[in-house]
Amino acid sequence: MQLVRVATKDPQSAKLLVADLVDVFGGGRVSLQADGEVQVRLPELNGELVQTLNAVECWLEQSGIASAEVSVNEHSYTVEHPERAETSTTSSSSNGWARRVAVDDSEGLREAVGRR
Repeated sequence: MQLVRVATKDPQSAKLLVADLVDVFGGGRVSLQADGEVQVRLPELNGELVQTLNAVECWLEQSGIASAEVSVNEHSYTVEHPERAETSTTSSSSNGWARRVAVDDSEGLREAVGRR
């Protein structure tokens, strides 16, 4: 079982993310911690991880929050609000959203990766 953690700064708005994730995965795999962290238990990291990240992007858009820290297998990523992501490339997705993720590498350096 893989654990995906989404750190939120607002436990009230985190409830919206929990509701979205419960709709996708069911209540047994999603939990809200007292500090506002949302946890999702995934049997494997394939399409379900993409569904989780899509739910985080939608939640960021709905709540107006600029970004959220997402941890997967001890690796941390920053998922940015799709409308606020700044890229210089042209859009190749049908909805025009940009997925920008800042990745912490093994040396603690951050690198922005993504697509538009």
